[in-house]
Amino acid sequence: MEKVWVFYGKTEGLTGRAEAKGEKGRLETRAGRVLLAHALKKLYGLSVPDGEEGAAQLEKMLAKGENGKPYLHGYPEIHFNISHSGAYAVCALAGIPVGIDIQIRQPVRGKRLLERTMNALEQEVIQKAKDPEMAFAFFWARKESYLKWSGEGITRDLSKLSMEDAVMEEIPVEEGYVCQVCTAVPFSFEKIELPLQL
Repeated sequence: MEKVWVFYGKTEGLTGRAEAKGEKGRLETRAGRVLLAHALKKLYGLSVPDGEEGAAQLEKMLAKGENGKPYLHGYPEIHFNISHSGAYAVCALAGIPVGIDIQIRQPVRGKRLLERTMNALEQEVIQKAKDPEMAFAFFWARKESYLKWSGEGITRDLSKLSMEDAVMEEIPVEEGYVCQVCTAVPFSFEKIELPLQL
């Protein structure tokens, strides 16, 4: 059985600083890179410095595929994917293509969004759920992890998205969050929180 490693942590703890006005996207991206640098060092023995220095070095190693999916230039055997939402960043690594997405529970922005992104059954489940916001986050994270796994990105009608060719697993991170991992085959996972608690 294939194995997926999921590294995760709070953005502020990974970057060593609180979010400043206008810095949200940069800090989230940096947090994802810090997770990836740590994972590459731990799992593959790559010489990547810890923290911010490692994240900066990593930028030079990254390239993008046809639809923008990042990969490590020169390391075709290493597959990874990064996501962030709310206070958390997550990074999945595997020996096979992998997608990951994390979503924080938040209000659904109207019926039109539901209709554009969810099929009729998903819409019904969300509307009847005890917690519609978490139900929406669940389906959205599944769809996004699938599209990130396939390398497509959001390039087609999400309400018609079929994910029958994929295997997905929900990874517990924190209450109020949904995290989904997607691959082509059944997998086990190991979760590692950073920064490491001593």
